[in-house]
Amino acid sequence: MNPHRNALVFGAFALAAGAAACSGADATGAPLSAPVSLTLQRASGAAFLASLALDSTPPGRPAVIAPTEVDSIVVTVEEVALLPMRHDSMGMHGPDGMMGPRHDWIVLQVVGGGRIDLMHLPVEGSQGITVAAGDAPPGEYERVRLVIASGEIWLNTTIVTPQGDTLLANTAIPVFFPSGGIMVAVEFAVPEGGGDIPLVFDAAETFAHVLVTGDGRVIVTPVMRHRHGPRPGRP
Repeated sequence: MNPHRNALVFGAFALAAGAAACSGADATGAPLSAPVSLTLQRASGAAFLASLALDSTPPGRPAVIAPTEVDSIVVTVEEVALLPMRHDSMGMHGPDGMMGPRHDWIVLQVVGGGRIDLMHLPVEGSQGITVAAGDAPPGEYERVRLVIASGEIWLNTTIVTPQGDTLLANTAIPVFFPSGGIMVAVEFAVPEGGGDIPLVFDAAETFAHVLVTGDGRVIVTPVMRHRHGPRPGRP
């Protein structure tokens, strides 16, 4: 075989691969990444659903705060990341578990400082608030992770828990997140053209997990769900 011809063929292939890399595409022309954004909305009417009253909480059990007693839940998001779908040969999650190794996460850039009031998001079906944006490889994903740096809850009425703790109205009360943030287990696909990944904050589900412990700490486990998508053309 002619060695000079081999060299020419290899050189042409290398140039093609280099051009694809410069253009953000692989050798087949498929894009290596696509612009995506993550937005938040709130479920309509969820905050008005009934919840357990504090005076009905059995002694020694954590108190439950009713939605009507809360004005705001303000969180500061410091990181948003997407976890690509990954299976082993058995069709199950690989040895790294449900969370996946840290290097597998695709991290998006938090915008607007990341400070968000979960109780006053745009209503589901309207245009959401953009929390993060960036580039992600097209394909299937199975997790969205929002790492929370800090959070506070604002009550519209002063509450005295069955354990005797007083939570003042119109005062920033620190809240604690059991997992350090919000994990949304959901399957979605990022198309080659990119798009928007909309999440919906569900106040009704969340308030089933807003608890005041015996030592006066407020623990919040925000519940979010994926609302279709990602919608194309919303980078």
